[in-house]
Amino acid sequence: MLKILAALIIIGILYLWFRADIYMWFCEQEQSSAACTIVGIMDQEQHFYESADSYYERACKQDYALACFKRGLLAKERKQNELAQQSFQRACKLGHQAACTLF
Repeated sequence: MLKILAALIIIGILYLWFRADIYMWFCEQEQSSAACTIVGIMDQEQHFYESADSYYERACKQDYALACFKRGLLAKERKQNELAQQSFQRACKLGHQAACTLF
């Protein structure tokens, strides 16, 4: 039991240490739109707005509604109103209900 607990702790620490790399790999190598969105969120939290936008754009082009919505919010925050409107419209079309009220 102690070995299992130790292994889980080590796995948890490794995940926390390398999570950005893990999601970036899945985004870039496996074209995972969910992973791209997560990388975008992490970049946005660190104020890397251009990078965040590029990851949101990549996932949005793969028809991932949450990425389109997050891109719209980022664009709105940065006063890029036309891009925000386009992103919200696409997110709404893809089924993101909150986006439907923002354009």
